[in-house]
Amino acid sequence: MNEVVKNFTTIKIEKNSLSEKEPGWESIASLRFTLKASTLKIKEAIEIYRLEHPEWCKMFKFTDKLGRTHSAEYYSPQLKELIREYLIKNKNKNKEKNSEKKPGFKNCSELAQILKTSYVKVKESANKHRASENANEFFQKLYTDNKVLLSENYSPELIELIAKDLGREEELRIYREKEYE
Repeated sequence: MNEVVKNFTTIKIEKNSLSEKEPGWESIASLRFTLKASTLKIKEAIEIYRLEHPEWCKMFKFTDKLGRTHSAEYYSPQLKELIREYLIKNKNKNKEKNSEKKPGFKNCSELAQILKTSYVKVKESANKHRASENANEFFQKLYTDNKVLLSENYSPELIELIAKDLGREEELRIYREKEYE
């Protein structure tokens, strides 16, 4: 059996091994409707709580109107309530609408190049710090005039933590020495 067929079979078996959605659990699409919020805002809230409570985010299978089986991530009623509270709490916060990064801030791609590592590793490390007390200072979101997210940038303090997490302090030191030459 060739590799593509093996992988397809594995995926099909995994999808079929998923259970049906539990009562009260909702998908992103459903949460958008019930909470009257954007996908971006809901995902932002989900990521804050996912690290602490991964059991609140599960893959379930469902059948569409044509009888086809699909899988999607669903979120627990407990998480839905925390998302609702997060949305209410952050509703009146002013978004940064500028398109310029603060001095010393880097986005994930830039930091991955500096640290000579992958985008995924940098993103995973950054996500570990989302629930910290300093999360508001660590992350800068840049928006267009239409409130569309352009990019997310990491503060110099968060960059230090990410470099330490990934054992890449030396790469960061070398980059900074070159930057100041």
